[in-house]
Amino acid sequence: MGPPRSVGRPPLPPTFPDLRSLELFTAVCRLGSLGAAAAAHGMSQPSVSTRIRSLERRLGFTLLNRGATGSTPTPNGVLVAQWADRLLDAAEELDAALGSLTRAPTAPVTIAASYTIAEFLLPGWLGAWRREANRGAELEVVNSSEVLVRVAHGEVELGFVEITGAIEGLNSVEVARDEL
Repeated sequence: MGPPRSVGRPPLPPTFPDLRSLELFTAVCRLGSLGAAAAAHGMSQPSVSTRIRSLERRLGFTLLNRGATGSTPTPNGVLVAQWADRLLDAAEELDAALGSLTRAPTAPVTIAASYTIAEFLLPGWLGAWRREANRGAELEVVNSSEVLVRVAHGEVELGFVEITGAIEGLNSVEVARDEL
């Protein structure tokens, strides 16, 4: 995977805006007023106004032209809003990716296994699966030919059999060997 991109990169300056303030600012640009942005975010208009003024002080320039009929971005504000939209899209993508690491899939993986594998190998494998994947499993124990039929017909997602070599029509991988 390599080192993170931040290696060798200087830290963000203290003037770098926080995401929440950028989110509020882009909402004002999109909705046309501080009040509308406040309502959309469940905040008071004075709170949004304070956040935007703090953002402007932090950046060192005015982002919005405020008027009685609403707010419009300044030329610098238009640029900041465009850049902020890209940054916020990336932040949403990161949030979704992080969430996928903590949310277990809703359905367990479905498995069919032959009798010998189910008795001697799967108990350890399934324990490791539950710990590492944070996902349950449903197991059907049948003979090897029935495992192949169930996988081929899409009745289960995964099958384990003692057959060696390629299995016609199915993707297969050798996962273990035993000795008699």
